[in-house]
Amino acid sequence: MYKKNTAFNCSRYTCIYPKFYRTMKLIMVFVFAAILQVSAATYAQQISLQTNGETIESIFINIKRQSGYDFLYSANLLKKVKPLSIRIKNASITQVMDRLLVDQPLTYIINGKTITLKAKLNQDIDVKGKVVDKDGNGIQGVNIRVKDRLVGGVISNVDGDFSIKASGPKSILTFSFLGFITQEVVVGTKNNLTVVLQEQQNDLSEVVVTALGIKREEKSLGYAITKIEGDDIAQTAPTNWVNALSGKVPGLNISRAGAGPGGSVRITLRGQNSLDLDKGEPLLVIDGVPVTSGMISNNGQSYGAAGNSETPVDYGNALGDINPDDIKEVSILRGPSAAALY
Repeated sequence: MYKKNTAFNCSRYTCIYPKFYRTMKLIMVFVFAAILQVSAATYAQQISLQTNGETIESIFINIKRQSGYDFLYSANLLKKVKPLSIRIKNASITQVMDRLLVDQPLTYIINGKTITLKAKLNQDIDVKGKVVDKDGNGIQGVNIRVKDRLVGGVISNVDGDFSIKASGPKSILTFSFLGFITQEVVVGTKNNLTVVLQEQQNDLSEVVVTALGIKREEKSLGYAITKIEGDDIAQTAPTNWVNALSGKVPGLNISRAGAGPGGSVRITLRGQNSLDLDKGEPLLVIDGVPVTSGMISNNGQSYGAAGNSETPVDYGNALGDINPDDIKEVSILRGPSAAALY
């Protein structure tokens, strides 16, 4: 009788669904435990960092101590990583990694509790622009290349427009063109660049005063040239100062056309290379002024005696009219490239 009465001592739902009730209690226990575990894990992953010029390896150790994440990387990857100064408070692991590697040549992958580091792939960007002078006119033929990159340069077109691939916003483009100052420009975030090249001002040497009282700029020559100072000429005190050049210039030969004191002289450098005596003479530049060694005559001759065939007369040439004391410097040149400057 006792057993029979106790069998009905239960609530309505527990008597009808005894197994379901016990199952629901177990599920609620497991769900509550899971919530606590997730909450604890989430709280454990909140990372705070405050560094000042620390290496990235020491920062990884600090992150592992706070979050339990392991790092997998090659030692060679971290050689190019700069020391970091960063301040983060209560951030997730992804936020921390994004801040750490924002300007570094690395990227990362999170797999479970392991963070794998790898090199960041260079993704070239297209950079377009125009090269102009100070007046806004396009410059054609400007050489444009990425600094520290051996290949991949381009040349601006007839309007000065160009298009080149760069490594990123921090890439430096070098613009060079003859007659203009070479310029370096950071790509930045602009989609279209306008580069203004400045003309290169080549300062000439100091102004010299010639024996004729004319001021001339002393020219800078890019080839072999023989220079003789005026003091060396004045020390010899010859009848004709041109004779003082003999022995001072290798391969220079001086021959007189006449026996008189005012007779003309002929100058040859490294031998005569033409049947025409009027040709092949070197160019003499006295204090910036080119002077010919040919003789002045009335029959078109520039060497030897002048006048007629019966009474030849040597009237000398222009070199003999120059006072050697008025000469500061004599330059002896030969060749068409030398004569082209004057």
